[in-house]
Amino acid sequence: MLALLDRLADSLAQSVANYDDRRRLFDKRQLDCLALGRGLVAVERRVAAYGAQHAVTRATLDAARAARDQTLRASVDSVEQRFRRSRCQRP
Repeated sequence: MLALLDRLADSLAQSVANYDDRRRLFDKRQLDCLALGRGLVAVERRVAAYGAQHAVTRATLDAARAARDQTLRASVDSVEQRFRRSRCQRP
């Protein structure tokens, strides 16, 4: 169960990094709102998968996983805030 949570955490972290890449391109006017929105949707899908697995394993998280969880949640919050600032319509 924890190995699956780790893989989902890796996938979520990669989605956040991909969104950040999209956001940089958007800021340079090299990407439109539709493409930026697709990045947001990818993050949201991975958050849902990660969150479901996290709910199953919550009681068994060690300190390192708990710290990573907090970092991931902060990263996702940051993605949400940056998307709102883009003034793009939510997909």
